[in-house]
Order: sequence, then structure tokens, then C-alpha cells
Amino acid sequence: MINGLSFDVGNGMLRVGNVPENLMASRCCGDTDSKRSVERLLRLLKEYACSATFFIMGSFAEKNRALVRRIAAEGHEIASLGYRLEAVERLTRYSFRNDAARSKRVLEEISGKDVVGYRLPGFALSDETLWTIGILGELGFKYDSSISPKAIPVRYRFGRETGESFTFENGLREFPLTAYRFLRVHFMLSGGVYFRLIPALFSRILLRLINGEGRRFIYCLDPAELGNWARENAGRHYRRMHRAERRLRRLLGHFEFQPLNQFLAAGCGHERRRMLSVV
Repeated sequence: MINGLSFDVGNGMLRVGNVPENLMASRCCGDTDSKRSVERLLRLLKEYACSATFFIMGSFAEKNRALVRRIAAEGHEIASLGYRLEAVERLTRYSFRNDAARSKRVLEEISGKDVVGYRLPGFALSDETLWTIGILGELGFKYDSSISPKAIPVRYRFGRETGESFTFENGLREFPLTAYRFLRVHFMLSGGVYFRLIPALFSRILLRLINGEGRRFIYCLDPAELGNWARENAGRHYRRMHRAERRLRRLLGHFEFQPLNQFLAAGCGHERRRMLSVV
């Protein structure tokens, strides 16, 4: 079973939580450390012959053109994380359209590749921000990956508490992060604090169970987890960062991965197709 692997690049910070307020208040780690972390990550992916999707912020890409070109040249997908770090709830539809369109234009110009994937900073897709899906479709994006299943029982009405992908009415595919549901407990398995604090063996067991059910999983990580800034400034929200590279190596060694855009050509496959209205 081939799974999806993605990284968020250029948001300039490590996220404390999963909501925009926490995201905006997170500690800044800076473009320099982000660049070094991505370079370190690229070497690691090359060692394991693994390709992934890099969701890159447009403003970061403009300052690091050579790095973005290198990511594309090494066989990874370039996708959009917006142009600037903005809480989407605070944007008008006009402002969001301009931001998303600008990021797409910048990334395509720098990488020379079509940009078809988008992710809202902070995984902020909810009932209140569902209107963004219509705009993304109009701009030519083919898929979105902005749902973190841990929040679904509270914030989302999508009915996909384990993170199964689905299709919106406008044809845009949604690839949520994956969670494993046991009874009424949802175990998030990737991203930030979950990557650091959930025991590695337990996480791998759950991921194998997901594959054993015939489901692929979508994994996400911030390259800053591997950076020197992260280790030097570790606080209570940033524990166990010294283990990050070792954990990622084990993950790459135990599972197969590919960029998210590769799942578009595969169609829905075993997934259920859910057509949702785009308001």
C-alpha cells in the first residue's frame, strides 16, 4: 500500500495547536532555519528514494527560489500553502482569492511545474471556511488537504472522522490527514505534537492497521521539526524533538510513500465518493 507524505514549508513557525489563533501566536523559527531544515529533509528523502508533496508558502518561495527549484528537480510535488500566513477566518473572499492565486502563480513560475494542490495554514477547513473550496476550484486547483480529523467531532460536518478522502461537488478532491478510530477514540498519527509525543512503535502499529484495512494514510510534518532552532528552543510544546529524525527514518523505512497528486490519477479506488455542496 502506497501512502501520501506531505510537508508544510515556509510558515516560519512551529504550530502549537490546530487553530489559527494558536498558529498566529506560535514561536517564529525564521526562514534561515526553515531553509536548512528543508535541505536536511531533502537529503533524508533522497537516501530513502522517497518522494513527497511540499506545501510551500509563496512569500517563502520568492526568497528561496533555488531551494524550491531543487525540491521540484528532485521529483517532489510543489503545492501551495498560500502566499502569506493569514488566518483564513479573517480574510474576505476577495483577499483569499488574491492570496491563493498569487501563491499559485509564484510557485509555478519558480518551479516550472503545475501547482494543483492547496492547504490552508492550520488545517482551517470548517463549515465557516467551506467557501474557500469553490474559489480553489475556480483557480484551477485539483485537490485540497486542509482537514485534521482530530477536530472533526467538534468543528466539521464532513462525516470523515478517520480522514478518508472524498470529492466536493465542484470536483475538488479532499485529502484529510489520517486518524485511527478505535471505539470512540480518535488517534491522530502525524503532525507536530502527535509526531513527537505518540510512541513510535504504537504509531507504526496503528498505521499498519490502517493499511491492513485497505486504506492508505496521509502523513504530514513540518520540516522545522528537524531544525536546530527547534532543539535549541524546545519548551513544553516542543518535547522530544531530538528524536524527530530517528522517528522519520523509521517511518520512511517501514512504509511506502508518494506525493498527493499521484492519487488524483488513481481515482477514488476503494474510497467512498462524497459529493458535498460548496457554499
